[in-house]
Amino acid sequence: MSVIIDIADDGHITATHNSGQVLWEQQVDESRFEEPLDESIALFVEDAVR
Repeated sequence: MSVIIDIADDGHITATHNSGQVLWEQQVDESRFEEPLDESIALFVEDAVR
């Protein structure tokens, strides 16, 4: 199974299966994450999708 994670500049995160089905999405406030943002947000998404 392949999943595409899209993190938009406005804080909208979407996890989409390669078939096009949206598996998970959420709007987040970037201020709740510590720097570096990429790693913090990636860990958040990984935990949320499990």
